Amino acid sequence: MNKAFGVISRECIRIPIKWKDMEVHDFKLALDNLDLHMEIEDIGDEAIQEKIEQLLKNRSRNARYKLHNHFKKFTTLEEAQRNKPKENSLT
Repeated sequence: MNKAFGVISRECIRIPIKWKDMEVHDFKLALDNLDLHMEIEDIGDEAIQEKIEQLLKNRSRNARYKLHNHFKKFTTLEEAQRNKPKENSLT
């Protein structure tokens, strides 16, 4: 299920670079999208929503870490900007 969650969240949910930038409205849309694609039982349950939020936070943190490591490979900012990572390689 975790792999399916990752694929669906990558395709259907906008995850901000900084989690604190995630608006409540966007999180509710994310829950709706996940429920639409995965039919999660009890998605209205607060404990389920907290777990989903934690998974999304981890995904956001992981993407930032991978992006940081990718850009550390280059010596200049210009070189790093020319060699942007593939979109799906960060999640």
